[in-house]
Amino acid sequence: MGHRRWIFVAMAGVFACATPAFAQANRSLEKCQKEISNRLGKYVAAKEKVLGNCLAKVARELIKSNDPIADAARACGAQLRKLASASKPDKTLREKTRAKILKRCDPGSNPKIDHTAAQVLDLVPPMVPQGIEAKNLDTWCSYFDFDPNSVPAYADGSLDSIDEWLDCAFAVADCNADSAVVTQVPRAVEWLVAIEPEIVALGDRYTDAVTALDEIQDAIDILGNGSPTINCGPGVDSCGDAIANGTDQCDGADLDGATCATLGFKGGTLACDAACYYDFSGCIPGAFPATGQTVSYLAGDDGDLELGAAFNLTNNGDGTISDTNSGLMWEVKDNAGGLHDRDGQYTWTNSFDVFLDQMNATCDGDESTPCTADADCTGIGNELCGHAGYRDWRMPNRTELQTIVNLGASTPAVPSEFDDSCSGSCDVTSCSCTRSTAVAKYWSSSTYVAGDTQAWYVDFGEGDTNFDGKFTTQFVRAVRAGGF
Repeated sequence: MGHRRWIFVAMAGVFACATPAFAQANRSLEKCQKEISNRLGKYVAAKEKVLGNCLAKVARELIKSNDPIADAARACGAQLRKLASASKPDKTLREKTRAKILKRCDPGSNPKIDHTAAQVLDLVPPMVPQGIEAKNLDTWCSYFDFDPNSVPAYADGSLDSIDEWLDCAFAVADCNADSAVVTQVPRAVEWLVAIEPEIVALGDRYTDAVTALDEIQDAIDILGNGSPTINCGPGVDSCGDAIANGTDQCDGADLDGATCATLGFKGGTLACDAACYYDFSGCIPGAFPATGQTVSYLAGDDGDLELGAAFNLTNNGDGTISDTNSGLMWEVKDNAGGLHDRDGQYTWTNSFDVFLDQMNATCDGDESTPCTADADCTGIGNELCGHAGYRDWRMPNRTELQTIVNLGASTPAVPSEFDDSCSGSCDVTSCSCTRSTAVAKYWSSSTYVAGDTQAWYVDFGEGDTNFDGKFTTQFVRAVRAGGF
């Protein structure tokens, strides 16, 4: 999206103003620059993941599953507590990141550092040919003043300390993360408002989560009118110039190249509202997927026409993959040797009686502990009952399984989201696996009508489908929610 391009440039401006050339102090300054660049990049990714996981949970309950939104509160609260802590403020994501940067950049925090604070800021002529020259960012940092009622020290037009320099850097990072979230989840403000009372109802243990939630809402809805509005960075006042730039998702007729289809809908007409955010009211949800085949062997064949919606899959980072086209949520398989291991095989009956029982009735992250509610998993794994906190996992029917066959791939014939970083003993939070052999039969819930002792499977080795005796052992992948 166009509105994110300037933000990455902005972050580069904070991280690297000049490159130290030589001598011991120069090497020390260079390490400082690398540290702030690497650490803030990871901070942005981690904050996006925190907010993304929370909003994905809300979306599943509110839209796909039609479950009460309260079911998402505990998972959301657990994520948001990473951003605020009254009792242990030094343990928040921001402060842990800040401490690591200070250790490499601030002589006041680490006397072993070979450069001075003056060399970082260039308040005085440096002892080396080039310092980091953070002072050059004085005016630029004022673009990242989030509070309309008071001007923080870093935004007053003069960076006078390393702390102010870092405050500016974190303001840029927060702007980046918050802008990314409202772009990826246009209903973020609405859903955060809806989930807050449910988190409050969980009690004092989640007070920090509420604090973090309020800060995020203030940042992404500065007008307080329930619509996503972010006021940070150069070009924030560009809405209304008929060009999708600055923080705009769109502007008038300029939709920045987006359509309902590219944003995961079946079709329809995408529009732009007065605040320069997408209006999805004209989009049609649900789309039958394309096969994934893009190579044509004859005019008019599948690879030529490429009919159907392109795969629109999101790995939620919690052991699940969501399919926007179908509304289905899939279990992620891993290589860790447990319940989700890609090599696990079951008879057709045991797929229901054994595998699904563990998916729905054991604690997430510790499948040896039985549960019937989240309260049974307090202090265990992710404190959620059922895989990723859901207790309605089921076996997919044959048609559902075929929606994740990618005929443009083989061994395995799946989209990349189902075959990503699968190595070593990775688990569902760090990889996504599919059996990568020429024959990789996955059970469906569909019985073969001509013989009820047999059931249909989909072979993800090459992408075909057939039936086999229910007494044989095959691979499994659970699914929940959904339907076109």
